[in-house]
Amino acid sequence: MTTELFTALNVAAQIIAFEIRAQAPSQKIANSISVKPVMTSEMDSEIEVNFEVNYGDKIYGLFLDFGTMAERETERGEWNPNPGKGKGGIKPRFFTTPSEATILRVMELIEEAYLKQETERIEEELANL
Repeated sequence: MTTELFTALNVAAQIIAFEIRAQAPSQKIANSISVKPVMTSEMDSEIEVNFEVNYGDKIYGLFLDFGTMAERETERGEWNPNPGKGKGGIKPRFFTTPSEATILRVMELIEEAYLKQETERIEEELANL
């Protein structure tokens, strides 16, 4: 991985963290949120990038994010800043769901860095022929 791709992944994580912190239900939770890129490699050499959200020492952020008991959701939904009062649990806010605009911005940033990395690799291979 080139320095440029590494930097792009970390900048993307910061962009996501900034938005998630702005959507957090409290400043304490916002201050404890961190996001880091996690890369996995598949057998056919494709690389997948995910972003791991950590609630820090404010683990109750998870309960506000996905809800509790009868209101608990296992699938991520759209950000809901005003979920209302739950019946038999806390309704989910999904505050760690980034907006479509942020997702597109992050994808573009990573794609540009990855394409540059691959272009440089191909040019180097061609130069060595």
